[in-house]
Parts: sequence; structure tokens; C-alpha cells
Amino acid sequence: AAPLNRLARLLGMARGGQILVSEAVEQLAQDGLPVGGMLQELGEMRLRDLNRAERVFVLVHPDLPGDIALPSASEQQTRHFPPSLTPFVGRDDEICAIAALVEAPNVHLVTLTGPGGIGKTRLAIQVGERLASSFVGGAVFVDLAPLRDPAQVLPAIATALGLREATGRSLVNQIHGFLAERETLLILDNFEHLLGSATIIANLLGESDVELLVTSRAPLRLQGEHEYPVPTLRLPSDAERNDAAALAMNEAVALFVDRAQAVRPDFVLTDANASVIADICARLDGLPLAIELAAARV
Repeated sequence: AAPLNRLARLLGMARGGQILVSEAVEQLAQDGLPVGGMLQELGEMRLRDLNRAERVFVLVHPDLPGDIALPSASEQQTRHFPPSLTPFVGRDDEICAIAALVEAPNVHLVTLTGPGGIGKTRLAIQVGERLASSFVGGAVFVDLAPLRDPAQVLPAIATALGLREATGRSLVNQIHGFLAERETLLILDNFEHLLGSATIIANLLGESDVELLVTSRAPLRLQGEHEYPVPTLRLPSDAERNDAAALAMNEAVALFVDRAQAVRPDFVLTDANASVIADICARLDGLPLAIELAAARV
């Protein structure tokens, strides 16, 4: 069903006389294009009913109309970002601080550190979405969690960038060449089990102005790395604990209420349950994942 849905959405986007293809078709068709034909990338687009954005290409050929307006990619240049299944709550200060660090002159590697469940990935996604339009190549998300071998890191980055290994040219050089032409924010998620490949990241940093935002339970310990320890959510003060109106402004409580309402739409924060919810958030040390799991059992 997914290929048919993708086909239907591409048909809906195309204008008369245009031939649009997906990334999968582009890879298969490269060696079989008609004489004088080429596939031009239009960018990454959000197609209705599909969770992930799709790289879209148009066939350019002398026999096809060349004066028809091309579909345009979405303004937000994010690639391979996982869909957000739940709303993001709070943390405006942290997002602003991380974004400012990424954009700071001479800063090319920012690592968000902290234990599992503290929200490193969601923060990195929020920062990437905020900064994507500031980079010519947008922001590209690379999920490293499935990898087991440090040697797979470079191929994973290349795949996310849409590069295919060329004979006689190393992946490092291909990535450098690509990023030299299109400044891109690379988000490398879940690096902690691949710290042995930190030298690969060092090589990337040493050869070009790569912008890296990494999430990891431990820093990479590379020269030039700027570590940002992700804090837990702010807990309610003693003065807020029995006041529902004041508690509603607290990030930890707001997250609890949002996730509780997802399973029980009639759930409401009141003066009667305010202190209990505040106690739960405090006992869970403001850890976002723990608060979400507790709220789901409300």
C-alpha cells in the first residue's frame, strides 16, 4: 500500500507533461535514462498520509515541456526526521541555548549528554527544526541506534545525505565534497554505543566546516567539542504544590497532564490532585520519559 500511496501523491503534485519520481525510482533509473534526459532533485517533500518526507525528482528532457512551474519543496528543510507522535512540551530555554551554541562562530560540534529518557533526541529534533532554514542543505537526522559496528557510521551518514559510494573515492571525501557545496546541520542520534568511531567524526570536523549536533549518554571527548548536559525538567516549588493554576505553568506537571489526557481525555489538573501530581514528578526526578510512563497509567 505504501508504494501506491506514494505514487498517488506524486501524481497529485505533478502538472501536465511532468514526470515525477521517488528516490527509490531515481536510484533504479540512473542507468536507463533516455538520451538527453536527467533527473533533477526538487528537494524533500511531505506527502499526505506518509509519515516520512520523500525526496522527489523530475525528469528533464528536450521532448518534455520545460516552461511548467515545478512543485516546490516544503519551506522546512528537514530530512529523515522521525515523526513526532506526541506534542513537545516546554523547554524553550534549553532549545534557545542549544540553538545559539550551534550557531556560534567556530563551533562545529555540540553534544547533548545525559541519561536515557532525559529527552536528548526530542531536544535535538526541536533544535534541528528551528535551525533547518539557516542551512543551505537544511538539517539531516541520522539514527545511529540500530548500528553495532563503528565502521557503519560513515555509510549511515552518506545514506542519509543521499550519497552512494563511488569507485575510487572514499566516503569521507564524498561527504566532504557534498557538505562543501551545501552547508548542512547533521544530527547524529544515540552515539553512546559507538564512541569507538569518534575518530571518524574528528576526521569529518578536520576537513570541512561540518556542523554536528550529537546526542549521547557520554561526550565524544574530541577537540573542539561543546558539551551541553541536558537538565531534567524543572520541578514544582513548595509554593506551587497545592495551587493548580501555578502548577499548570510547570514543565514537568504540564508534561504529565498532557500525556495523562492522551489516555484519559477527561483528566484535569485541579487543586485536589495538584499535590499528588507534584509528588509524582518529584519522585521521578523530573525525568521526561519516567513522567510519560507514569502518566500513561493514570
